[in-house]
Amino acid sequence: MSTRAKILIGLLLLVPFMAPAIGSEETVLVTASRTPIGLSKSTSSVTLITEKDITRRQAIYLSDLLRLAPGLSISSSGGRGKTTQIRMRGAEGNHVMVLLDGIEVNDPAGGDEFDLATFTTSNIERIEIIRGPQSALWGSDAVAGVINIISKEPGDGVEGKILLENGSYGTDHQNFHLSIGRRNYGLSVGIEHTESGGTNISRFGSEEDGYEIFSGYLKSSVNFFDKLSMKLTARYEDAESETDSGFPIVTDSPGENKTRKSFVGSIIKNELFDGGLINQINLNWTSTNNNNVDGANSSLDKTSADKYEITYQSTGSIDSNFIFPLNHQLTFAIDHEHQRFRQRGRNQGFGDPNQNRHIKNTGLIGEYQSSIGSSFSLSGAVRRDINSDYNDVTTFKIGSLYNVPLVDLRLKVNYSTGQKNPTFIERFGFFLPDSSTTRFEGNSSLRPEKATGWQIGLERKFLNDQLVVGATWFREKLEDEINGFAARSDGVFTALNVEGTSLREGLEFSLNTDLSPGFSIQTNYTYLDATELDSGRGRRLDEVRRPRHSASLVTNWTSPSRKIEFNTFARHSGEFFDLDFSQFPPARTKLDAFTLVGFNLSYDVSKFLRTFLRVENALDEHYEEIIGFKTPGMTANIGIILNYGD
Repeated sequence: MSTRAKILIGLLLLVPFMAPAIGSEETVLVTASRTPIGLSKSTSSVTLITEKDITRRQAIYLSDLLRLAPGLSISSSGGRGKTTQIRMRGAEGNHVMVLLDGIEVNDPAGGDEFDLATFTTSNIERIEIIRGPQSALWGSDAVAGVINIISKEPGDGVEGKILLENGSYGTDHQNFHLSIGRRNYGLSVGIEHTESGGTNISRFGSEEDGYEIFSGYLKSSVNFFDKLSMKLTARYEDAESETDSGFPIVTDSPGENKTRKSFVGSIIKNELFDGGLINQINLNWTSTNNNNVDGANSSLDKTSADKYEITYQSTGSIDSNFIFPLNHQLTFAIDHEHQRFRQRGRNQGFGDPNQNRHIKNTGLIGEYQSSIGSSFSLSGAVRRDINSDYNDVTTFKIGSLYNVPLVDLRLKVNYSTGQKNPTFIERFGFFLPDSSTTRFEGNSSLRPEKATGWQIGLERKFLNDQLVVGATWFREKLEDEINGFAARSDGVFTALNVEGTSLREGLEFSLNTDLSPGFSIQTNYTYLDATELDSGRGRRLDEVRRPRHSASLVTNWTSPSRKIEFNTFARHSGEFFDLDFSQFPPARTKLDAFTLVGFNLSYDVSKFLRTFLRVENALDEHYEEIIGFKTPGMTANIGIILNYGD
């Protein structure tokens, strides 16, 4: 264990013992385990973004919410509506598994990443962020952690909402939502449209790069009997975004990126023996289509994918009260996934981009959870992946949690392993970047990446739970890392497994307070030391697009009448390196630190009508998250929300 971790533990253990026992109100997590588990019993490092947080922020895009979470960094190629990556604790974008109500929405046709550019916050109840390798529970893609977006359940009676919003750069946003709920069934549906003239995302020229996004969603639930239920989630997105391109320098161009995404999932659940045995079947389907077109609307290249998954899971629970309360929970699951990948493109003279590929994987999962009263929890999981293209892989995790009596101190220790399969593009892709003779050819001989991770977390409550302080030390190692754009001796770019290890170590701090009934503060800070071995230079280098220091601050004030709410938010990103491809070999270039500040002011005109004003990047900061791509300046949006039955 490093000196930093020892100091961290010592400091928090010396905090004065001034708080009462942990409160009885419990938050239930659905992602930190294969079955729902109470937050006070979870051994994982968890951040929750609640419905209240989402309402206060009044953000259109999911990325704006995730920017404020600890351990996460966002990289956008030009701001709203443009390709947006998420990294967790310095890992790669395709090392973070993103779920929508349990449906894996990572895009096999997009390098197994989840592009945040088009996903909006409509109908989200909460977001669970689980940090650290989670492959033992969720398989490949969960090397760095999991983000689960949980949509709202249909409420009782009839509820409706209409949101109308206009703002800078010709932005129009509309959302219509309807929910109907009864004793044994519920249904919620919605449609959403966002359009903007955009801004120029290139350093050169003056062409504005706009975008348009249409989405629709549905969620339903039916209770056939007291112990048999079914839930269905569906979401569809259709987006067009004007892009600038060029290699090695990004310049104004008339091209567009067109995407279509469909996510459908169902859960059938049966409970027996008063909940002592729970069986469920999950059926999920993800479909994506990505098309890059030129100024004449002619296709340059297309990638598309379908992902089918079926899962059977059974969980048994046993309680005993011999000497002290003891609970055992054992889960067995088997999932089978079939992915299909298609690429279409123009004949480029060095390989046929018109191809169909597929891969299959079966996972066998066992998980054990136990708790002794409210003070101690233990968890462990093991997974065996049987893959059609690779050797079988076993991953595991083990964790413990101790709630120190009388002092409201919570200690978590966790060790886990992970694995990530190479992507279809890394193995089979063929690309010729626009206006360039540089070419990319996939490498079918790639090996899966392997990860291990330690984390130790402490959380302390004070002042009757009005002040919560948390800190987590983590250390993760990645072997057989894949460089997705490595130069071969013949000048062709390809994907290669890199020698040596990628190391990530850091500290995450958080502080949440409710200073009065109407005022709260949420703040966090992350220190990240992410390095990779440069075998040519014989030394370690900072990994690109990973700021060493990042922090966020959110405050909220509600008037005594509860009619006025004022929310402020700030996000600081320290300086970081990126690769400048205008030079060869690509030069490591440092990008400046930046701080984004904004606020949201809302006023309830009546029970049914709310108005709001949202300002982002209020200081008009000029910055880049990816070298060569400019981001928007200050923006202001004003809107109204009509609610019925809320």
